[in-house]
Amino acid sequence: MSISLKQIVLSVLLPVSFLMTSLIISPQDTLAAKMKGYELKSGDILISSKGGDRRSYTGHSGIVYKDKVIDIHPRNKGKKPTYMSFDKWIKDFKTTKVVRYKDSKKAKEAGKYAWDNYIKGTYKNRTYDITSNPKNRNYIYCSELVWQSYYYGPKVTWKHFVVKPYKEIIPDIVAPYDYLNESFQKINGFKTAKTIAW
Repeated sequence: MSISLKQIVLSVLLPVSFLMTSLIISPQDTLAAKMKGYELKSGDILISSKGGDRRSYTGHSGIVYKDKVIDIHPRNKGKKPTYMSFDKWIKDFKTTKVVRYKDSKKAKEAGKYAWDNYIKGTYKNRTYDITSNPKNRNYIYCSELVWQSYYYGPKVTWKHFVVKPYKEIIPDIVAPYDYLNESFQKINGFKTAKTIAW
């Protein structure tokens, strides 16, 4: 039984073209991008030890969605939520830690919620202010935007705890460095996954 040149070409080209097409059109659901050679995922929380181009005692935070970092900062134009590339984040916030949630599906939901609501949707015009009660959406600050993205997106509640008696509580204020606290990470299902120039 002889095989024609056409059959040979088709048997080689069809699988290759299928592979190339799937690579081009497949969505990057979990993988977001690379930062300093590290693969970020949607829902990753970025914490910087600096609040930007000025000294900060609390740091700064943002949440990843695909190839963007969503944040809000007093220096943002109009002090409203915005987004930036990873290159821009690292240029502005050279010292960064990546905090990751244990469930990548829920983390992706949080990243998508941030994009859909704080960049494109209902809360895109909220302005920067630090107020108590992270559920309140009249104003917003960086680490609160992250908190709300998890709370209102996949219904993941970041809690703190008090002792005597031990009790988990929703904090009045969520500071960026709270996401780095190992005790808080443990009770909430997060971990520090990467440290860059800290």
